[in-house]
Amino acid sequence: MGMRRGRALAAVLLAMLLLSGMPHVTALRADAVEDGTSIIVRARTTVLVEEMTATWCVTCAEIDPYLAEVADRHGSRLALVGLHPQDGQDGVATAASEARLERWRAVHDDLNQTPAFLVEGETPLVGPEVWPEVTRRMLELESSRPAHDSMSLTAARDGDVIHLSISAPAPSEGRQLTLMLLNHGRSSAGYGVEAEPGSTYDRVLVELHTRAANGTWGSVCEGSCSTSFNGSEQASLEVEQGDPFSLVLIDETADANLSASSTHSAGVLELAVRSSSVASGEDHRWALATAMLAGGVIVAAWPKKPSDSGRKISEEE
Repeated sequence: MGMRRGRALAAVLLAMLLLSGMPHVTALRADAVEDGTSIIVRARTTVLVEEMTATWCVTCAEIDPYLAEVADRHGSRLALVGLHPQDGQDGVATAASEARLERWRAVHDDLNQTPAFLVEGETPLVGPEVWPEVTRRMLELESSRPAHDSMSLTAARDGDVIHLSISAPAPSEGRQLTLMLLNHGRSSAGYGVEAEPGSTYDRVLVELHTRAANGTWGSVCEGSCSTSFNGSEQASLEVEQGDPFSLVLIDETADANLSASSTHSAGVLELAVRSSSVASGEDHRWALATAMLAGGVIVAAWPKKPSDSGRKISEEE
């Protein structure tokens, strides 16, 4: 188990080390939406990555805190969403997460392990050691997709209500606009099983709204929704000042028309209203390298050499 944990951590730290050498992109993020101010976010070449995770998953608990920093270092390159299954054990599972997982299970019937990463809905990359491959695929897609310049989201606060203006071409037949509400720092419910008791969970999908070609919105929420719609392009979100959240807007194939060859979105944008996990100007390249070497993490990231007899040494040994 210790070797497996070392591999998982090494994979994420290695991805962070590689990313820290790339130009830093400021995330489409704000510490708050203040009264009387508005924020507008325009779609670029952002890539959507969805992670099937769980509160009871030991390796998820170890790598997920690092993924928040990876996401911040990627900035507008990446929208990262956490999907928690309604399996009776996950303490932050939501109907919205389960509905989104059902979308992907329709084309990936093997989506049943955690952590599993879906890069633009492609075949899941499974296990705690796959993040470098997730990063590689994400950057490939980013470099090949055009910017979706016609999609934007404007947010303006009035007390505990944020007024949203959604600008995007009307979905054509067989397509949909999807609006996700994510919670940051969500606590587990009393019934949940936790690998790390008392943890809080980032990027949890709590509301899922889809706009069909006819302009109507459908919603999946726990109880009453925090988001309400006034027509096809106007919405209101009830959220107290200081509560961290993200909104992710996606132009994608409609659930009913999804196939394995049509999982890629046409455009993605994210508005994140939360504190950054990366201090301004901070550079972890050498700190990460030192920590990885000093802790022996790099050694743990690859299997030990076979012994002279040709028998591979097990992780337990």
